[in-house]
Amino acid sequence: NKLFQRFDRKDSERRNICNMFVATLLKHPRSQNITALHMANCLLPDDFLEVLAEKCINNPNNCLPNLQVINLESNLLAQEGIVALANAIADPRVWPKLQILKLENQKMPITSGAEEALAQAILQSPSLVVVSLSVRGGLERQQINNTVAANIDNLRMARRRHAEKTGTLQERKRNEMEQYFD
Repeated sequence: NKLFQRFDRKDSERRNICNMFVATLLKHPRSQNITALHMANCLLPDDFLEVLAEKCINNPNNCLPNLQVINLESNLLAQEGIVALANAIADPRVWPKLQILKLENQKMPITSGAEEALAQAILQSPSLVVVSLSVRGGLERQQINNTVAANIDNLRMARRRHAEKTGTLQERKRNEMEQYFD
């Protein structure tokens, strides 16, 4: 967080720092193995997500392919950063294994346009099972909740089909009330 405290919000150098930081992250020798990006409370500006999303959309094969968790709680994200993140989530080639997205407690108000873009992106993501964000718009909140519930159900059914194929499926013991109805 000290990195972004040094530069004014409108300073062009902040964009250069974000470019260098994202480039370094993506060129790291073990970037293909990164499964979680925990950057909560780092005072990240929208520029960071814009650069990260742009680079990942332009080169999805070399952009954190095993990423499962993005934790960006308590940062300075607002309109442009959330929309850029939504564009990356909506692209099926970028972060196909992403399951958890945490965006709570942003220090800047998230606009309804950004909420709408994020809700539309989540509708297209079959892997997200946890979305942590207080959404003001009723339709967007309902879309996010319904999509997450459907993704959880699809994941449960996939685990069940896999267990049936491998022969490891165990039927649960029926409780007393179920036995009565049987």
